Amino acid sequence: MPPKHILFHAMPVWGHTKPMAHFAVLISRACQDTVITLAVTKTVYSKLVHELKSKLSVDEYDALAASRINIIDISGADAMPLTNLKEFSVFYTDLSIIDPLVPYAFEAVRTKSPTKVKIISWMTFPCGTLLEIFSPAALGGKTDPIMETEAGRQEARATIFDAQGDYADERKKLIMVPVPPSSDNRKLNVPGLPPMYRHELFPQIDLLLGADSGFLADRSATFGQIYLREADGVIVVSNSVYERETLHATKTWFASIGIPTYAFAPLSLPRPLTYQVQGDEEVIPSLIADPQNIIFGVKQISFGTIFFPPQQEKLVALLEALIENQVPFLLAHASPIFQPSGDFFTLIKDSGIGMAMPWTPQETILQHEVTGWFVTHGGWNSIQESFQYKVPLILWPLSGDQPLNAAVLTCTHKAAFELIEVRSGDDGTKPLLRFENTDYKPTFTMDAVRAELEALLVKIKGEEGRMVRSRFENLSEDMLRSWDDGGECNDNLHEFLKMLHV
Repeated sequence: MPPKHILFHAMPVWGHTKPMAHFAVLISRACQDTVITLAVTKTVYSKLVHELKSKLSVDEYDALAASRINIIDISGADAMPLTNLKEFSVFYTDLSIIDPLVPYAFEAVRTKSPTKVKIISWMTFPCGTLLEIFSPAALGGKTDPIMETEAGRQEARATIFDAQGDYADERKKLIMVPVPPSSDNRKLNVPGLPPMYRHELFPQIDLLLGADSGFLADRSATFGQIYLREADGVIVVSNSVYERETLHATKTWFASIGIPTYAFAPLSLPRPLTYQVQGDEEVIPSLIADPQNIIFGVKQISFGTIFFPPQQEKLVALLEALIENQVPFLLAHASPIFQPSGDFFTLIKDSGIGMAMPWTPQETILQHEVTGWFVTHGGWNSIQESFQYKVPLILWPLSGDQPLNAAVLTCTHKAAFELIEVRSGDDGTKPLLRFENTDYKPTFTMDAVRAELEALLVKIKGEEGRMVRSRFENLSEDMLRSWDDGGECNDNLHEFLKMLHV
């Protein structure tokens, strides 16, 4: 029989595309009669090639990338998230795994494929965020009941595209001005999530999307609310170890509308002993001549490739606390919104124990024995990498799924620290439900930020730090074991492959 062809396509951001490469490798290893095509954009293409080269041995890369995993740049240019990629064409495929936030791909596969092709929705964040944005009100979501009917979804789909095939009212540029505050102070009601007010989902001033933030959030929510319900199955990058009740509620909801759910996490492959990307290992030795002098371990500080703290003085306070306590650190500043003041890099250079780079080899740093803690925005990719290398987290959530990720890890699992006083903006500085009946009342001032950081550095070298580290290591081991024979993710993969061959 001819091999089965699987098409992957996601919104052109790293958080949505990186896990696809890892899942493609897992499918290829488990099923020899598959050929996979990842249709991506220019920037994502080079990053995915680098990712596969760094995660596969030379022999395996040659075997898979030469014939069974094809990465194709369909645009020849960079593309903004939520852009209508007209370059997307229908590939001959037996199965399509499509991000529901790219409706043009859903529509093309549905209407132009010569035969009926199953489409599996690709959700790259935990189920708490999925339910909060895309589920019915009964599960804590904000979906209009009209989306629960085929006629309602058809009506909504008709408003997405204009006569020229563009997204209706598409905005080409993002305006970098502060977003108006949310007036929604209700409590979240998503099964399994820790107690939170809805405004806690917006912990920072949003300088990235600015005035378009609400428009783009509404657009992405509408896309997901439509096409999740139109799919033949859903992949969620999560598992029951991380969010048992929430995943169960997700699976039960989709089953009630005839859609099977497959849960896979972590989707972060370990590095082999030999691989094709060299040179990353030089970063840490250039920072630390004598690892024996490290008290807390190196701090990796990264907020991903898009996000960055909006108030630089609070990041400076973190760096000053690390310098004063002689804690070595690496700061990655890839975000386009990072605009450092004149003396920002001087502070780091003169410290003698810090480095700042536009990009750092994050996984190389996380797997290094001297890395003690990871200061991160709490993006799901970064958290999964931390699970892989068992590096505990200090969370500074900014946007998206990050506030929920931080709350689950700190409140539910008690397996991470979260910085609270660094919050900003009208929503970010409102009360947090978790502190409602406690003596702690955050003030979000610079004095409070400095005090919180000093207290944190004491905690991480004491009993509380040891307990958090131990819980995170245990959580990581349990997450990774879900891929063992008989584990949840391994079983889900076999069910997924059965569906492919039906």
